[in-house]
Amino acid sequence: MTILTPAHGLPVVVPDTPAGAMFSRRSGERWDIDGRPLTREQWFELVADADYRVIVATHLFGAYTGGARITVRTEWAGEDLRPTPDPDRPPLIFQTRVIGGPLDGRIWLSARRPTAHALHDHAIGAVCEALTLGRP
Repeated sequence: MTILTPAHGLPVVVPDTPAGAMFSRRSGERWDIDGRPLTREQWFELVADADYRVIVATHLFGAYTGGARITVRTEWAGEDLRPTPDPDRPPLIFQTRVIGGPLDGRIWLSARRPTAHALHDHAIGAVCEALTLGRP
């Protein structure tokens, strides 16, 4: 594990990965929230900032969820998240993830912030539909 201390002074823990794995998806390229290129140092600064990284988070709980706490969270990653990068297509730098409930672990990837917001809304709808279909 590597611990970096960006300018804001808070440590950032980076898990050890096989040589080059963390920065080799697209020759080490990283992008800001608007798709502009970043240096590795700039990326570390931004990824440590939860206010920058988390685009939107929605928490569902109560009687409707059967008491379960379900979170739909959309975040900026700043790196191409597709398993096999495609240099001819925009990098997928946003991810929407469901945590808990019937769709736990479901992930949607997107390249642009407006699409990330739309997929967040779609994920909430998918969770609500799964909860409704799962009821007697």
